[in-house]
Amino acid sequence: MYLDEYKRWLSANLIDFDLHAELASIENDDEAIKERFAVALKFGTAGLRGTLGAGTNRMNIWVVRQATQGVADWVKTQGGTQTVAISYDSRLKGWTFAKDAAAVLAANGIHVRLYDELMPVPALSFATRYYHCNAGIMITASHNPAKYNGFKAYGPDGCQMTDDAAAIVYDQIQKTDVLTGAKYITFAEGVEKGLIQFVGDDCKEALYQAIESRQVRPKSLQDCRFETCVFPIKWYRSCACNTCVT
Repeated sequence: MYLDEYKRWLSANLIDFDLHAELASIENDDEAIKERFAVALKFGTAGLRGTLGAGTNRMNIWVVRQATQGVADWVKTQGGTQTVAISYDSRLKGWTFAKDAAAVLAANGIHVRLYDELMPVPALSFATRYYHCNAGIMITASHNPAKYNGFKAYGPDGCQMTDDAAAIVYDQIQKTDVLTGAKYITFAEGVEKGLIQFVGDDCKEALYQAIESRQVRPKSLQDCRFETCVFPIKWYRSCACNTCVT
């Protein structure tokens, strides 16, 4: 079975050149093929997480599309705004995965609010609640090594998706063929149709204000010479210099 799946991937138009090159390089390596295709990454409350590469047991655009279709199928049963927020961090292929997830959601008629810059999990949670979204998607692998990336799903409260919701999403993922099952339009088409929009400055400003309003030592931040800080943190409007944190 896994050899058949490998051959199917090898003959498919995988778009990403890295995937073709990897598959060609393991053509005569049964163990390497088995490791990539004998199983698939499992979706749980924390979503997906795995090594970047080709195959059902790797993180790539096809696994991301399949997972996003599962999320889309769940969202379509939830009513509400039919909107999903998406963010991504500095992991390899983060922007690519975020755009592909947005394109799958748009193909399903679901509205997307996508950050146009690297933003952390708290920013994704905030946007999910700010726009009254049905769900949120964060492209990240948290603390895992650099060769990893991941797909984390969040509920309308901005918290990780519940076990019950994740089980439904996983069931839908299993019904979706990894190469052909996900609905898809181009990112540009999604933007043109008004289904994909970037997170607005109003949301970002609201996030910054919410953070600043909860400062434990506001005077320390006011006295900080931010322009001279060695380690500025843009999204927090603060810094990590000794002046602020001591």
